[in-house]
Amino acid sequence: MNRKRFTCWHPSRRTFRGRKPLSAPGRTLTACEPLESRACLAAGGLDGSFGIAGKALGAFNAGWKEAAAATAVDSQGRVLVAGTVDFGMSKEFAIFRFLPDGTPDNSFAGAGHKYVSFNLGGTNDDSAVAIAVDDVGRIVVAGTVTTGAHGKDIAVCRLTANGLLDQTFDADGKVTVGFDLGGTNDDTCGGMMIDPHGRIVVAGSVALGNAGTEFGVVRLTAAGQADPAFDVDGKAVVSFSNGLPSEAIPTGVCSDSHGSLIVSGIVSQMVGKPPHAQIYGGVARLLVTGAPDQSFGTLGRRVVASNVIGQPLTFSSVAVDAADRIVLAGTRGFGISVTRLRTNGKFDPTFGVGGRASIAYAFAPGVPGVVVPVLSGGAVRVAIDAAGRIVVGATAGRVPGIVDVGLVRLTVKGRVDKTFDGDGRAAVPFNAGGDDQDMFGGLAIDGQGRIVVAATVSRDSLGDTDIGVARLFS
Repeated sequence: MNRKRFTCWHPSRRTFRGRKPLSAPGRTLTACEPLESRACLAAGGLDGSFGIAGKALGAFNAGWKEAAAATAVDSQGRVLVAGTVDFGMSKEFAIFRFLPDGTPDNSFAGAGHKYVSFNLGGTNDDSAVAIAVDDVGRIVVAGTVTTGAHGKDIAVCRLTANGLLDQTFDADGKVTVGFDLGGTNDDTCGGMMIDPHGRIVVAGSVALGNAGTEFGVVRLTAAGQADPAFDVDGKAVVSFSNGLPSEAIPTGVCSDSHGSLIVSGIVSQMVGKPPHAQIYGGVARLLVTGAPDQSFGTLGRRVVASNVIGQPLTFSSVAVDAADRIVLAGTRGFGISVTRLRTNGKFDPTFGVGGRASIAYAFAPGVPGVVVPVLSGGAVRVAIDAAGRIVVGATAGRVPGIVDVGLVRLTVKGRVDKTFDGDGRAAVPFNAGGDDQDMFGGLAIDGQGRIVVAATVSRDSLGDTDIGVARLFS
């Protein structure tokens, strides 16, 4: 199959061969000149049938800043992105939808994008963290909202397929959940999923009175009510405390074939004498009832330490493969780390080296890069394709200060997959302007196995950003 090869020019240059730049709402995009046809279906290569040369941009208008946090693909191949729109005086949930060819889907809220306001007081600094599509095409978005009296709460909204708030979901399409266990009462969203019964599960960080935090898990019915079948009140807390203040921050949630919930995260515990903070990857498994799964780790949870001194290990995303093995992706130091556990929580010795795979990112031979650590504001996401291969996305940087979306693909056995862009690694530069600081903002695999990534794309030297989406061949 042939694809057109394109040569592109940047809007800062003069018009090319008399052509005018393409436009998005409030934005000037890079224009492309078609050249000769050539085959370009290599795994890890950009899909030229999507957007412009495999990439698309979305924005509300030139005065607002948009940032991506998560992406999903619906049954029709439309790409959804959730994140934040910054109006200057407040921040709100932002949702975009693109057609399978990468153009904005104007059947969604009339313009291909929508923002959702909770307006609960405080600083109105609200941000979406996760997005999913249910079996009937409704769009569920979860995140964190500020409140005037209770710090921060977990928030969920549901939209109809045409982008309107779903009035059958808690009457107005929006739900907020607070644990309010003390301290700052900052209860924040770390991840969300929809289970096979249409129930919405959100994992988040729960503040405690002793200034620590723990994993919190919320389950809502399809109608948006707290599910009483889940730990009585729809909320469960998983403690990682060892008797001293600790910080446990969930970053992802998924379920296995038995309906058990697996929550990944970052755990900072005080250890030793005198106590000092040690950073670990944390993971917990809950039964469908919300009770800890005693067959997993210790009391349903475990922490995993780095195997290299001075390189903290974090888990920022979780997925389960066809054999119910748990795949956890994050960072170790400035590289990507992937860990696979058996169903009992022990390392899977058939994966990588002793259950672990650590990958140093490289943009090309002789062009090393670093992955932005999760603790520095970066994110790492993992997805497993139909062949069992593991795809990891992250923000990757290189000298002199360029930051792009970086991807790595591993085989089922945890080896770098050399069939993916030649060395198992692919970079997606948007290079739309400004300082070219394009931050990874989400990962999904569509129904044809293609890899979809979302990004926060730099637009100008004043710090303006847009939503970016790219699609790659698998």
